[in-house]
Amino acid sequence: MQGLTEINGDLSGREMVLFYCAGRRLHLGLDAAAGELSEFGQLSRAAAMAGALSLGEIGSSLRWGYPLFHNATLVAMGWDKG
Repeated sequence: MQGLTEINGDLSGREMVLFYCAGRRLHLGLDAAAGELSEFGQLSRAAAMAGALSLGEIGSSLRWGYPLFHNATLVAMGWDKG
């Protein structure tokens, strides 16, 4: 959560978009995956969350960093309406 707030600032009351690795969900099981997403919502204090299951996540943990392939991850970012 620390890296997410460093990049996006305070997430309280903001909308979030998440991409959740399908392999992670299969490994953890439905109940644990749902619990993890619920805990994420509580910790971030996001107003709303939306997203999708994904098969391989590509991104950087640093702003403008080199994109890397991640596996079994939860990728999230603040969603700002423009």
